[in-house]
Amino acid sequence: MIKLSEFKNEYAPLFGEYDVVVVGGGVAGVGAAVAAGRAGAKTILIENTSALGGLATMGLVNIPLDFLSGLGQELFDRLGEVNGYWHRITDPEKHKLVFDRMVKDAGCDLLLVTPLVDVIVDGDTVVGVIVHTKEGRRSIMGKRFIDASGDSDLVYFAGGEVEVGRERDHMSMGCSLEFILGGVNYDKYLASELRQNDPQWILMLSDALAEGKIPDIDNHLNWMTHLPGRPEHGCTDEVSICFAHSRNCFPTKNEDLTRMYLEGREQVRILAEFIKKNIPGFENSYLSYTGSLLGVRESRRMAGRVLLTGEDVANSRYAEEQIAVCANSI
Repeated sequence: MIKLSEFKNEYAPLFGEYDVVVVGGGVAGVGAAVAAGRAGAKTILIENTSALGGLATMGLVNIPLDFLSGLGQELFDRLGEVNGYWHRITDPEKHKLVFDRMVKDAGCDLLLVTPLVDVIVDGDTVVGVIVHTKEGRRSIMGKRFIDASGDSDLVYFAGGEVEVGRERDHMSMGCSLEFILGGVNYDKYLASELRQNDPQWILMLSDALAEGKIPDIDNHLNWMTHLPGRPEHGCTDEVSICFAHSRNCFPTKNEDLTRMYLEGREQVRILAEFIKKNIPGFENSYLSYTGSLLGVRESRRMAGRVLLTGEDVANSRYAEEQIAVCANSI
């Protein structure tokens, strides 16, 4: 955090001044930037990775659970135009392209591969951010700032109140590395007894674990989706799988993030070989690629005005100031 009164332009020359600065180009950040741009605000979207979409694209979590209204409905309409979705399952590559176009069409400026490194404050107000570029550090000044980083980075750098993981040791939930298998005969898998009788592979994995055929990575298949809009039938299908997990996670520490990426890729190799040998329809499968973004379920959480609790969810408590709608089970 740098005080405006102490900030010197030569430390981070000015890149630009904006009405709205959005940090983080995942699904939420794209929605915020597009909405601001269409409302006439001069807007910039800053993203740390090389594409928009966050876990829905870079993380291969191609099951966006959008409530189909507003920008969510438009997203799926545009994906449909490029044969990029089936039901709620999307093609990550086409998803990236659609997000590119939505941000561009809204008149927003965009910076990819541009990490946030610090925040400029005037009293208790954020007035600017500092980012790292290939030309060195640059400052971006603004009137309004939106933290869609996924890790509350902007709030944290500004000295705002955050929570991390569970209370006693700040450990977070398990993180997953998704992966894609190609060369799958999906029709054969769907017709198999395994798919019909043990769709999450619970019984099969229990036996395999007991016989030492596979290490204790997980006792069930989290989910598997068929990638839409790609070749199908006759050992040409591609599927996205959530099965490789790290435990005891501290995703705001770079050394632990590194550990989880390395661990995840080793697990994926083991799982891909196991699936090839044991799952009907996967006899000719091969590992196509792994997610370039780790599936982090929680890290830093900004302290909001109201805390949503498990009791609130269980009792279906109605909030007058709604900020989100979710159709997914909790």
